[in-house]
Amino acid sequence: MTVSAAVPASPPWHAWPLFIDARLVARRLQQIHDRASVQPNLWQLELGVLRMWHRALFRSETVGTCTDQAVRPSLRARILEPRWARFPLLMIERAVAPWDMTGLYSSQERIIRHLLGAHHDRQQCAYDFALLELHPGGLDELHTRLVAVVDGTDLRSEYLRDLCVYAGYHEELLRSLDAWRAGEPLFSEREARDPDVSFEAWLGWCATQPGTPEAWWRAVRAGEFEFYTPLEEDPVEAFDLDERVRELDGLSQAGLKARFEQGRPLARADLLEGRYRGVSLGLPRVAERLSWKTFVKTILPDGKGGLGGFNVKLEQDWGAADPLALAPRPQRKDGEPVRFGFYGISQTPADKPGSGGVLIDYRLGDNPTLDPMSMVVDPLVEVTPGDPTLLISRSYVVLGGRWMPTPTWFVLQHMG
Repeated sequence: MTVSAAVPASPPWHAWPLFIDARLVARRLQQIHDRASVQPNLWQLELGVLRMWHRALFRSETVGTCTDQAVRPSLRARILEPRWARFPLLMIERAVAPWDMTGLYSSQERIIRHLLGAHHDRQQCAYDFALLELHPGGLDELHTRLVAVVDGTDLRSEYLRDLCVYAGYHEELLRSLDAWRAGEPLFSEREARDPDVSFEAWLGWCATQPGTPEAWWRAVRAGEFEFYTPLEEDPVEAFDLDERVRELDGLSQAGLKARFEQGRPLARADLLEGRYRGVSLGLPRVAERLSWKTFVKTILPDGKGGLGGFNVKLEQDWGAADPLALAPRPQRKDGEPVRFGFYGISQTPADKPGSGGVLIDYRLGDNPTLDPMSMVVDPLVEVTPGDPTLLISRSYVVLGGRWMPTPTWFVLQHMG
């Protein structure tokens, strides 16, 4: 429900503990009303503060972590990787203010320190860009100081980089700031609706909440109020999933073994080059959550007259209604898809499962010396004899010439 956005001349008592200076926040709220398309009232803003505390307490993994970049190689950055280790330094740096969850009480200087010293994943920085627009010249000042960190002319550049822990943070922040100042969109459709990312979306969440304490309490008693509801996924191109994949995904270890043995080893002449979308099979759901469910394998010429390839990590859409039907979306690092598990293509020995067929052989790939993947092989079998577009395999660890079966099965669907 949306109610009148009138800013009270004298803020109520319950606003002061949440805002520190409720009159200042009320004035900032008036500035927001003058420029924003959504206009929450002060009580709704209080609920927005409580939502932020709810996030900090119950969804803390969404704060100060990184999904795309590795930890910087410096000793200081590695020490500061745990968020509890960073917190005292962030407080000393005045880069965080737990008493001001919205940022509306914070000064321009504190917001800039927050952006320079506290890691913001992906486009979460946009919330603070919007706050700085309430301070004349704030974005310009941020740009000047951010450039100094990126080019190293700021004497504290290395310290700030380590304090933010993850590689490339300030460079990505500068790119995002330049795009913001140029009026370019920073968000996907989903991010634009996410109150954790977009200031406008957070205001929108506030504006749709009960407009008075009495109305809020009635909603709580009726079970109609929630601080957090997962967003619907962005519409994405659906993957044309072979229905046989769903069938295989529902099989037990014994069922997968039977289907493997019923199939036909893939002949080298029938192997299709290109990308295959993979689905892990046979593992408990908890194991999949700790690793992955979907991935991509490539099979390409290796430049030596043979074939080889690698795996690509995908974004895992655990909350999607049908994760298997979503188009593959690679995880990225420094703008590039994350690759792992390099392999060559050889032939399965006659005395091994899938004998005579194509073998994905990680022993032939350019993997790190101690990488456990360098001892793994995957024999490929056609799920339906005569159809090389859908393949099933089991991973084996090779020790002293002996193939030791693992509980890991997967199916590959050719994508072209």
